[in-house]
Amino acid sequence: MEERKQVVVSNAQEDPRFMHNPLVRFYAGTPIEINDQVIGAVCLIDTVPREIDAKHLEVLERIGALVSQHISLSREHEALKREHGLIEKFPIVLETWRYDTSLRLAYISKNS
Repeated sequence: MEERKQVVVSNAQEDPRFMHNPLVRFYAGTPIEINDQVIGAVCLIDTVPREIDAKHLEVLERIGALVSQHISLSREHEALKREHGLIEKFPIVLETWRYDTSLRLAYISKNS
């Protein structure tokens, strides 16, 4: 899906994107975005035409946002793991401090 908005096709037999696919007669999708790029979609499909209300479209949009956030956080976590692994191989120490309501040590490399 190239669009940055939800796509709803109530009767896919009338839409050129889906008309040759006998398994898709209804489609509702919302984009999955990572770093302002659409990488896919969370979608609902059915073999019969149907309508979808605004409440369900909002839920679909929230699910898309959660999937996007989960992928982004997973990528950040993997990058941090790689970074920590590299730091632990060298004679340097990494300390990460977090300030919420008080200053606390969030991470210190194993080679400290």
